[in-house]
Amino acid sequence: MDSQDAAMRPIEDECFPEGDQYLNARKALENATEELARNALPKMGKKLPKVLEALGDTLSIAERVSSCWWGCSQGTHTIEYMLGSVVSTALASLRLLLAGFYDESLALTRSIAERANLLFLLNGRSEELARWESASARDRRQQFSPVRVRLRLEELGHTPPTDQDRYKALSERGVHPGARPQVFNHGQRAVSAGIFQPAGLAVALNELARAVALAVGIGVFPLEHLPLDMRKGLQSRVLPLAGSVGGATVLEVEEFLARIDWQRPAG
Repeated sequence: MDSQDAAMRPIEDECFPEGDQYLNARKALENATEELARNALPKMGKKLPKVLEALGDTLSIAERVSSCWWGCSQGTHTIEYMLGSVVSTALASLRLLLAGFYDESLALTRSIAERANLLFLLNGRSEELARWESASARDRRQQFSPVRVRLRLEELGHTPPTDQDRYKALSERGVHPGARPQVFNHGQRAVSAGIFQPAGLAVALNELARAVALAVGIGVFPLEHLPLDMRKGLQSRVLPLAGSVGGATVLEVEEFLARIDWQRPAG
């Protein structure tokens, strides 16, 4: 910054970092928030402390399946690619929520939920899988959009793993412009990203666990090059993650905030 720019700055700006100093300060805040989150998790109820271990187990399974660790289907790898994207997206979502970027984590978790619905539609339906694989990128966006997939599942008589209400809530929190950011506190105040909020941690981690458990639990079954007993065994190893999902969800943030004990971290 030259002397003329410095002279034009308000006095109160002189103590606020910019450039690399700002980025370094932000990184330090994120690191401190992650430390707070990891220290708080063991005390946050009965289910939530179990999520990280179970999430690591499930993502490890998904990464091995997606990279043909237990054998290759020698096919198009459509399902494997989807599971691989679940792994990378989930890891990014986890890093964000631990650092206090709860809305941004929910936005990524929404994309995992979309894949769970799509995997549910493709599972056991060779005609749908063939239609997906033969479609152009443009046709896929039109024919297999999240809404189209959900409606197709409903036409087939199924309840989508992620229904309209949850998808809307994930979108309103993490995607739609104009929403107040990071509102996971008793006063319903907008908060700068990177500030530790126990309720934000609980909601974002529960939603991530739910989406990953559904996507991986559904996604391993169509991999018919793996023995049936093995696929059932892999599905059973996802159950602890599904069982660790608690009551703090994106569908009832306000209700959860109203009932938790503010003398201790949210569970």
